[in-house]
Amino acid sequence: MGDIQEIKPAELDMYQNEARLGSEEQPITSDQNVGPTMPPSRKTQRTSEHTENNVSSTPNRTRSKGSPSKKIKAEADWRVSNSQDTTQMQPFVASKTTDWKHVLYNLLVENHNALHPKDTLLLPIEVLVNGKWRPGFRINPELQPKIAFADLYAIHIRKEPIDELSKDCPFVQDLYKFYWRSSHQLTSKYFKKVGAWMFVYEGRHLFIPGEKLDVAKARIKEIETKQRRKKKEDDSDENV
Repeated sequence: MGDIQEIKPAELDMYQNEARLGSEEQPITSDQNVGPTMPPSRKTQRTSEHTENNVSSTPNRTRSKGSPSKKIKAEADWRVSNSQDTTQMQPFVASKTTDWKHVLYNLLVENHNALHPKDTLLLPIEVLVNGKWRPGFRINPELQPKIAFADLYAIHIRKEPIDELSKDCPFVQDLYKFYWRSSHQLTSKYFKKVGAWMFVYEGRHLFIPGEKLDVAKARIKEIETKQRRKKKEDDSDENV
């Protein structure tokens, strides 16, 4: 055994002071980590931000996963077009409608004639694009539009109604997804997409409140796809 070193009185006082200071510290609870402090996880940070936003009188808009800031801005910069014209408008005959633009027009006519326009599938709106308000329309996300548009596409474009098929069948579910994407892509051929649910007109308008059906039909017939408009622009540039 080695020699026991003698502790001097001064050193003994120092050890006693340290022991007394240590006993005055807060005890470690089960919620505290022993060891080096680790940075908070992403889940903890999101929970903390959510709590702070609920307490604050002016909540901060946080970006959720998979929602880019541009999408949030585009969704914020729009307003419903409130027409002063109360004339009941006539839609295209549904059983004879095979033009997708006519299907969209009928939805806007339904909105115009409705007692509660905000409860319809399509809303006439204005969107702020590059500092200017541009007319267009917005799909109402609260009315299960993916199912409704798939049904409309199946009836008017495919001529094969699917609304009576069992939605529990995986094949039917895939069919609904396919028809929804097809209807969305077809809409994008004619109108500029500016948000998750919004489109603006480029050139001629799809819908004008209070307009006669025959006048609307002639105007809608002149609405071209974006590809055809681009081709005309390219041809005109070559002729200059």
